[in-house]
Amino acid sequence: MFEHLADETTIIVTGAHRSGTTIAAEMIAADTGKPCIREEAFEHRDIIAAEG
Repeated sequence: MFEHLADETTIIVTGAHRSGTTIAAEMIAADTGKPCIREEAFEHRDIIAAEG
């Protein structure tokens, strides 16, 4: 479903609290082969560092 996003360098999924963004991010990661970095892994200012 999200294979067309595979060429993107960074994909950021945003949304309101409890709106399904976590499952959406996990589905995108599964379809594109990219890692899913959960918000708990970094502070908002560390997004580029988290991509490593």
